[in-house]
Amino acid sequence: MAVSPPSLLVALMLFSGSLSAFAADSPADLAKTLGDPQAPLEDRIAAVVSLQAQAKKLVDDQAVIEAVAPAVSGVITTPPEGDAVAVAWLVSRSLEILPSLPASPDVIQATATLVGDARRDLDVRIRAALALGQLADKSPPSNPADLVGGIRGLAIAALQSELDAADRRRLEREYSTGSLSSMSMTAASTETGGFSQEGFERGGRGRGREGFGGADGDGITKAECRRAAWRLVQLADAIEPPKGTKSGGLAAALDGPAKETAAALASGIRTIALQSLLAATLPPDPNSPTAGGMDGGFGRGGMDGSGVIPTAFDEVIEAALEEAEALPEIAPAG
Repeated sequence: MAVSPPSLLVALMLFSGSLSAFAADSPADLAKTLGDPQAPLEDRIAAVVSLQAQAKKLVDDQAVIEAVAPAVSGVITTPPEGDAVAVAWLVSRSLEILPSLPASPDVIQATATLVGDARRDLDVRIRAALALGQLADKSPPSNPADLVGGIRGLAIAALQSELDAADRRRLEREYSTGSLSSMSMTAASTETGGFSQEGFERGGRGRGREGFGGADGDGITKAECRRAAWRLVQLADAIEPPKGTKSGGLAAALDGPAKETAAALASGIRTIALQSLLAATLPPDPNSPTAGGMDGGFGRGGMDGSGVIPTAFDEVIEAALEEAEALPEIAPAG
């Protein structure tokens, strides 16, 4: 019988409730499975999910902490090989546990490396940034200014990834239906990843979709727009979380002008997430002064202040991307 890929096995385990077989295990046993590089990837994921469910013990029980910390650290410092989706699941959940544990300088450095590793899953990089922000008070990284600069780049990459995915869907649909126009074929032959030459000239990221004709059923969805908002909120929290939270974020590890710039960057990223992205997906609020649009921008309930929520959010994301590119840049350390 053919073996399902790990990502499918993980999904089936979650759906069928077979994680309960791990939920009864002690944290020490779960840590042993999680830290075993020879264990099946889906078993290691089940173990880390079960550890998350027992998170209180990671705070209150020193013996549990001593058992779990090496396993979690091992996943982060040496991510396993295998199905990309399954590996991303495993590393992401380990990163979510990390702030509850003592973290060595090696683990902090490995987590910082994940933030800047463009080969890694985008959400893994975002969770790594958030973990560093949550750990900054007790285990500050050696290069907080560089990390904050990297998070600014991640915010831009998160928005660009939505546009790129929509462009790929359009190109694939037109290719599969045999309706590629000559402009589309020209765009596909460039080195911009199959996107328009205009996008290449505007920074090499492939914006501009006038080369793709036909009915647009492949635009950015409301769920994807909200996902982009969630990603940006996580990145803002990594730099400077809202007041009243336990961690001061990476900004707490800075001082002087760098700290002020980091705080402004966090505020700007959060504003884009909530006012430009999330607000465009919400029904109009007739009592809100921004319901009719905000300086020609995005009022609550539609990007043009009309109160009509769009069916595709490409223009919302494009405008948010332009806002992100205009955010302040922090000077690198040294």
